[in-house]
Amino acid sequence: MEFICKKRGIKVNFVPIIGETADLPEQYDYVIASEFLEHCWNPLTVLRYLVSKTKKYGLVYISDFYDDCKGEDPSHLKHNNIYQDIAFKFHNYEACGIEPYQSDLNNIIKIWKKYE
Repeated sequence: MEFICKKRGIKVNFVPIIGETADLPEQYDYVIASEFLEHCWNPLTVLRYLVSKTKKYGLVYISDFYDDCKGEDPSHLKHNNIYQDIAFKFHNYEACGIEPYQSDLNNIIKIWKKYE
């Protein structure tokens, strides 16, 4: 993502997060959570923190892959299997302070908006 933005001359400040803990220094207009929540011991704690660092009306891009949380990929934590249930996942994501905003070409909600 950072490479593509630089290549197109789009000035974006990327702040990478390593692991489940971070100390982000400010509020952001956009937060990208791409393919890592399924690796977290407590994805909702991480998501709540990221949402808390998102400005009001900011966008949170979430790409997750809970479908493989069956123990086949050891980095996808098996206890996150519960998030395969879309209704459960949406309820919990919304409880973090975001609402569905835009879906991708496959009609999968990827962009959420913070309204609080």
